[in-house]
Amino acid sequence: MRLSMWILYDWLKKYRPEPRILQGEQVLRSARILSNEADIERQNVYLARASEFISGEEDKVICVQGKDMILLNTKDMDEVLNAIFDAFDFYNSWADGLAEEIAAGCSVQDIVDCSDPVFRQPLLVYNSGNEVVGISSGYPKGSLDEEWDVLLQTRTNSMDFLMKLRKELKLQRNRRDTMRYFVEGSRYSSVYKSIFSGRVWVGRLLLLETDHELSRGEMQLFDTLASMVEHWTLDSSRASQMKEETAVFRELIGGQPVSREEVDHKLQMAGWQKEHKKQLIRIEIPQNRMEISRALAQRLEHAFADGYVIDASEVLYLLVNKDLLPERDLEDALKELLSKSRLCAVASYDFTDVYKLSDYNEQCMLTYKYIPRREGVLYHCPDYALECIHSFVATSVPGVLRHPALELLKNCDRENGSDLYGTLYAYLRSSCNMAETARRLHLHRNSLLYRLNQIRELTGISLDDADAREYLLFSYYI
Repeated sequence: MRLSMWILYDWLKKYRPEPRILQGEQVLRSARILSNEADIERQNVYLARASEFISGEEDKVICVQGKDMILLNTKDMDEVLNAIFDAFDFYNSWADGLAEEIAAGCSVQDIVDCSDPVFRQPLLVYNSGNEVVGISSGYPKGSLDEEWDVLLQTRTNSMDFLMKLRKELKLQRNRRDTMRYFVEGSRYSSVYKSIFSGRVWVGRLLLLETDHELSRGEMQLFDTLASMVEHWTLDSSRASQMKEETAVFRELIGGQPVSREEVDHKLQMAGWQKEHKKQLIRIEIPQNRMEISRALAQRLEHAFADGYVIDASEVLYLLVNKDLLPERDLEDALKELLSKSRLCAVASYDFTDVYKLSDYNEQCMLTYKYIPRREGVLYHCPDYALECIHSFVATSVPGVLRHPALELLKNCDRENGSDLYGTLYAYLRSSCNMAETARRLHLHRNSLLYRLNQIRELTGISLDDADAREYLLFSYYI
């Protein structure tokens, strides 16, 4: 592990260090006594007597790396050198031990246990569902505050705490820097860093500042630990513990089994109620434009912070709560993004039960076959439901089940140049309304009446029979 001048500054506190650190990068691998013969290497920190370089600084030792310097109030250079070697031994032992544990298939809790001696303040690792999968064990119930006791008991925060954090939790999905925040009513501030598995956000590492605010050096160590947790997540066998935030919805869309408890917890975390109206929006990405998928997903996440963007390779899904997002705002924001991306989208029927996401996805998939696919347009499944049903009937019902009357009418039209076949269809589609049918066909009412009488005589059908009319109309669709 590489140290920094800030980490050494913390380690050498007993010498009352005076820092003059401009960069403080984590590049240090060892320490050396500065001499005229030594080749200066960037990965080394060099020790010398301060009086050799700074007038008036007797009985002090300086540690130098590049443009950074720490002035120590001691004249025992050998003791300082040994202390720095101790720092390298301590942190390398921690980092190497973690690497070995990770390679051996350890749990997140093992990582936290190994790191507690380094930070000496409460550490937590959350998954994307805000469930604690690793927590410092040295702080029993009653040792910190009520919220800590809730975490120990339930492995998640109280709902009141989560509601205060709601906006912050949403923002974490796109942040890679280390952040500090304080929740109103809490006793302690927190430092956190998002955990990514590849490009996918899967959770966060958090430290409660119960004893002191993290120094710059401790922040660097915190970032190092976050990198190790990210390395741990890359093992696919651990995916069940640190799933990405939207994994549960992707599984539901794909028809995979997911516990209702997990789904309800996810929705509760977002402030979604079971009775809220939801909608699934499907955006298909053409093969020749796959490079826009991630960029569009990020724009959707930014535009719909209260929704969920589910990236499924060639398809992006947007799951929204219409009780929290006005429909006009949804339409306007989505159409703008679709226009810029030269794509269209399909919106499902409104629903309340997220557990049936695969059904609403199938709605969108069927509807997609019949939409004009104009860029920038959001299509709605209810507008194309009848076309889907007609197509299903036409392709799935055997032709032998068609009403024989239709073939009689076709033959008559071929022989006489009439249009009895089209007349009957228009009459049925107009709900047997004479005036509407005549208008559609541009016929006088008496001419229409004459044709209908011809149809009755030719086929023997009673058009007053509701079952007969329904059978005939479905026969047209076949």
